[in-house]
Amino acid sequence: MQPSVSVIIPIYNGESYLINTIKYLENQTFKDFEVVFVDDASTDNTFSKLCEAAKKSSINMRIEQMENNSGCAMARNHGIRVACGKYVLCLDADDYYYPNLLDRLYQATVKHQPDVVVFASWMIDGATGEKRSFGQWRRLEQLLEDDSTEYVCDEPANQLDIAELIDYVAWSKMIKRDYFILNNLWFSKFEYYEDISYSFISVLKSKRTVFITEKMLDYYRNTPTGMTSWRRPKEHYMVDAFHLILMEFKDNQTLYKGILNRALKNINAMYLNPETSEEDKSYIMNKMMYRCYYEWCIDALSDMDASYDRFEIVKNIKGAESRSRRYFIPVLKGDKVGICAMSNPVESNCEIEAIDNFLEDYGLMLNIGDLSQSVEGKAEEINSLFADPNLKYIFDVSGGDLANEVIEVLDYETIKTSNAIFVGYSDLTVVINAIYKMTGKASILYRINNVIKDKSKIQSERINKTLFRGAGTLFEFDYIFYRGNFMKGIVVGGNIRCLLKLAGTVYWPDFNGKILFIESQDDDFVTVRAELAQLKQIGVFSKIAGMIIGLFGMDSKTDNSKIDECILSYLGDDVPVAKTKEIGHSFSSKAIVIGGSLELRCKDVG
Repeated sequence: MQPSVSVIIPIYNGESYLINTIKYLENQTFKDFEVVFVDDASTDNTFSKLCEAAKKSSINMRIEQMENNSGCAMARNHGIRVACGKYVLCLDADDYYYPNLLDRLYQATVKHQPDVVVFASWMIDGATGEKRSFGQWRRLEQLLEDDSTEYVCDEPANQLDIAELIDYVAWSKMIKRDYFILNNLWFSKFEYYEDISYSFISVLKSKRTVFITEKMLDYYRNTPTGMTSWRRPKEHYMVDAFHLILMEFKDNQTLYKGILNRALKNINAMYLNPETSEEDKSYIMNKMMYRCYYEWCIDALSDMDASYDRFEIVKNIKGAESRSRRYFIPVLKGDKVGICAMSNPVESNCEIEAIDNFLEDYGLMLNIGDLSQSVEGKAEEINSLFADPNLKYIFDVSGGDLANEVIEVLDYETIKTSNAIFVGYSDLTVVINAIYKMTGKASILYRINNVIKDKSKIQSERINKTLFRGAGTLFEFDYIFYRGNFMKGIVVGGNIRCLLKLAGTVYWPDFNGKILFIESQDDDFVTVRAELAQLKQIGVFSKIAGMIIGLFGMDSKTDNSKIDECILSYLGDDVPVAKTKEIGHSFSSKAIVIGGSLELRCKDVG
C-alpha cells in the first residue's frame, strides 16, 4: 500500500547522531509514512548501523547507498526517485523534528490539497545555544488575520510578494511527488546552496501553497557533523543558485523583478558579511559582474521602479574599471569557449592538447574544430563558433600568413550579434580589425598559447585573475609618454606587417581620431622602417589621435630606440605617443583591446 508521505534523509558519516534521528521519527504521531535513508558513501559505520536499525525499528525504513560521495543534492534526488509516498519531505539527519511534524503537514494536505506545504522552524546555534526564528516568517505573519497559523496562497507565481516569503532550505517544504516529477524540480548539482533554486522554483510554480507558521523543527547550525558541514562553504554559489531561478521565470517580468530584488538583497548581505572569506568575496564580485550586466540585464531593467543601486555590491560593480568591465567577460566554471585556427594550419598537437588541458583545468567546456581546414572549412568553423550563443570566448591558436584568406567569407551579421569575444594575435590582426570594421565589435589581441610557454606561470595567473576573478590584470600594461601626456580613443592596429595586408581593402579600418597600436615579431630596423613609411604614405599618421608603440622583437630587453625615433619623425608634433614593452610577441606579453576605447594619461598628470 502506498504510504502518504516519504521522508528522504541523506546522511554522511552520521553514526554519532543516528540513534536520535530514528527516535525522532519513531515518536511521530502520524504513522502512515516511509523513511528513505540515503547513505552518501560514508566512511564510518553509518551504513551498517542503518541496516541494523531497520531490522529493529517500528517505522517503515528503506536504506539506499550511493556508490560515490556526491553531496546531499544528489543523495536527495536518488531518495526521491525511489520514494513511494504521495508527498515527499527532505529532512536533515542532524536536526530535531517535533512529534507532530508529519501529522500537522499531512492534515494541511488533506484540508487544502496543495502542491507544496511550507512550515516554520527554529534555528539553534550549536556553539552558543542561541535560538531564533528561521527564514522569512515575520513577513508571513503580517499577512495572517487573527490567530490563524495557516496562509493559503493560490497561483504564487502571480503574486510578487511571495518571493519575500520563501526560505532557502529543502527541509521546510513537503511537496506532492507527482508535482515534483512533472515540473522537473530535481536539486541542482551545486556543491553548496543546492536547495535555493529547489525551494524558490517549487513554490513559485505551485498552483497552491500552504504556509504554516507553527514551528515544528529545530535546525542546528555550527555543529561539527551533518551533511552541510563536512565541506567548507563557498558563498559565491548563491549567485549561481539565484541565476537558475531568474532564468526559470525570465518571461514573467513582474515576478522576475521580485526575485531579482530578493537575489540582490541576499547576495549583498552575504558579500558584506564579515564571516565571508576574501576569496569568496572575490568570486562573488566576479560572478555578479558577469551575471548582472550580461544575463540579468540590470541596466535594461532601469525603467522598473526598483533602485538596484541601493545595494553595495551593485555600486562596487558599477564602479569597476570601465575598460575591464566593458571589453572582457568573466567566465565561470562550466562555461563554453571555442578554439580555432584561422591562419596557418596548426602542426603541434602536443601544444594544442596542453592548451586544452589548461582550459579544462579551470572547468571550461571546449568547442574545438578541425584546426587544419581549407579556407571554406575555416570560415564555416568560425562562423559556427560565433553562432553558438553559449560561447564566451573564441581563442585562435594559430599564426603565420593565411588569415586574410578567411576574412572575405566570414558571416559578419552573425559575428555582430554574437555573445563571443574573439582572441588572437600576430596574423590574426587582420581578422580582429576586419571584425571591428565590419561590425563595430571589439576583439582582444592576445595569444592564449602563452599559458603553456616559457612564462606560463605568470600568464596563467593573469588569466585566472582576469577571466575568473573579474580583475583587469591582463589588460593593465605599463607605459611612458614620449610626446604629450594624454590620449583617448578607440584602438585599432596590432601587428604592423599583418595590418598592412588590409590596405586597399574594404576591411581597412577608419583611422580618423583613432589610437594606432603597432608591434612586430621582427625588430629589423630596415624592415620596420619600410612598413612605417607605407603607413605614412597612405595617410594613416595624419589621421590618428594617438600612437601606442608596442614591443618590436621577442624580447623586452631589445633596443627599439631607432624604431621609436623613426615613428616620432613620421608623426606630427601634435600627436601624443606612448611606449610599452608589455604588449607584443614575447611570451610574457599582456593584452590590448582592438576596437575598444582606451584612455592613457601620463602618470605625472592628475
